[in-house]
Amino acid sequence: PPVAPLTATTATATTTAVTNATATAAQLAAVPGGARYGAIYLAPAPATGLGLSAGQADREAAHRIAGQRCIGGQSTLCRLALEFHDRCGAVAHGLTPRGLFLTDSPSTFSVMAAAAGAGATQDLAERDAMAHCRQIFRGTCRVARSLCDG
Repeated sequence: PPVAPLTATTATATTTAVTNATATAAQLAAVPGGARYGAIYLAPAPATGLGLSAGQADREAAHRIAGQRCIGGQSTLCRLALEFHDRCGAVAHGLTPRGLFLTDSPSTFSVMAAAAGAGATQDLAERDAMAHCRQIFRGTCRVARSLCDG
């Protein structure tokens, strides 16, 4: 199962709710030796910035890589959304069309929400991200990106 996130982020176009949950020493000690770490960082909507890392031998490296990937997407407001180990990670965006059609082109939609998920497989991680997205956004949710260890 995923490690309890240090921070959970739910981003919407009008508000950003950030709940801090500090991982206890017992939670961190529960992570088995040799674990592969992953992290997901998200920019608040309507920004599309996101950063994923998975399969890192070092927890700090997982955070650094995910944070840099998110910031590399030209957003400096990236925040930790999920930390996990020995899992796949995924991000789903809640979208509204800018015109008549919603396509894969970012010019046809606005990101209204972003949600992170993790699972033992890529499919399960994507399902988890989609489920979280549907909890916070009533419109169209789509998987924006997913990444697995290895």
